[in-house]
Amino acid sequence: MHHANRIGLALLAAALAAPTAAETFRLKTGRVLHGDILSADTDGVHLKRYDNGGTLVLPWGAVASYDVARLRAALVPETAAVRPTVMCVRIITDQQSVYEGLVIEETPEKLLLKLGARRIPIPVKSIRHRVEIELDADQVYTPEELYEQRAADLDATTADGNLVLAEYALSLGLAAKARGHYEKAKEIDPSRAEAIDKLLADFDRRQKLAEAKKLREDILALSKQFKFEAAKALVSKLREIAEGMEPPPDIDGLTQKLQADEEQYIAKRDEMLRKEIVPAWYATMERLIRRKAGERNVTLESARAYVDSNLEAEIKATLASKYSIKDADVDRFWSERQVAQPRSASYGSGTWIIAGGQSGPIPLKSAAPRPGTTGRTGGNTGGRSTLDRLLGGRTTSRQQPQAQPLVYKLDTPEEWWLSVSGPLRAEWLEAVFAEKSLKVTQRKERACPQCGGQGVFRRVVSVDVTDELPCKRCHGTKNEVTVFYQ
Repeated sequence: MHHANRIGLALLAAALAAPTAAETFRLKTGRVLHGDILSADTDGVHLKRYDNGGTLVLPWGAVASYDVARLRAALVPETAAVRPTVMCVRIITDQQSVYEGLVIEETPEKLLLKLGARRIPIPVKSIRHRVEIELDADQVYTPEELYEQRAADLDATTADGNLVLAEYALSLGLAAKARGHYEKAKEIDPSRAEAIDKLLADFDRRQKLAEAKKLREDILALSKQFKFEAAKALVSKLREIAEGMEPPPDIDGLTQKLQADEEQYIAKRDEMLRKEIVPAWYATMERLIRRKAGERNVTLESARAYVDSNLEAEIKATLASKYSIKDADVDRFWSERQVAQPRSASYGSGTWIIAGGQSGPIPLKSAAPRPGTTGRTGGNTGGRSTLDRLLGGRTTSRQQPQAQPLVYKLDTPEEWWLSVSGPLRAEWLEAVFAEKSLKVTQRKERACPQCGGQGVFRRVVSVDVTDELPCKRCHGTKNEVTVFYQ
């Protein structure tokens, strides 16, 4: 906040010490608020709203510029004339969005506004209203830009010019530039060294006070975010810079407040986390499993290795980060869980992988040829083919091809993995994880829906030869398993 801003806001705060009559605020978004002004500070106007009776801090930057100017002129007239302003524009688009700023570029297609460090492009075809307005210079330009403009108007080769620039830079919050100008003024005019040293001492004092104030604000903000370790680290830093400071900051009182906040938080946190950790654990487990099952080109082997070795640690780390607690705290709340209704996950058509079912190709049996047959027709032809007999006993010169052995194809584990959907993969992995890392309350089997729990199909090859072939769903294990767990 610039020096002029601080003066204006201080006077405005004094003027608004008691509630005023009804006031109307027009926001830059186009919204209108009605209420009583309770106070004002560097953050903005403290307003008691009429619509819901609540209070809020309305930042100055959110209020339409003409209302800011009106309030300053009405409540603090002595500051209105000394604030430098810049001619700018207010744009209202066809979407009723409101933009204010300095026009720095204009083409038939686009209007480019500047407001502080922001650049706001607006399509010309979207503009519905455009009006000229005055904005405070510190809204339009950054502190560095204001400093450069002032420096261009002053003679930085003189002590007086440097002292003026030092004070101006300090009002803009540019501490390093301010110190540089103080030192430069002393160098140019050594006869004023004593007076400038006093200015530098006052400068250092103000900087320490500002730093202490900022640290205190950061500590309280971290406390509100329940980041107590980070807040304690800043308290230690505050103690270092507070040595010899007048007036000294109340570090002991701040420490006591921080400790009380932490104790209250821990008591409430434990109560809250006992309720939240369990559903959050399950939700995180499901999300991580779904993510792994849905990865492109992931294999069954790698997915199972992740569930066996990494999943539990990743769940703990995720929850510890989310709730700003340690892995050991996650373990403690998880181990104390009380689950009314067990969860379930089924291996489904992949049960055989866990149960050790058969996989891969299995050779089929064939009927053994009887004496005097070829094994292809089953009749007693004395080694002659049916075609030979139909041709009147003549033999053919073409040789019959050697018959290839027939096989019965069962999926391998990886082939099963590739054939099923992402949700079925995820449930299979969940069942694996439950049996390895969670409390299993029941392991329920049901008969394979394809073979009815027989495990095999019988294939009659001939009168005296029968094949027993594993079911293609259960691979001979007969059942499918569902795991119930907590």
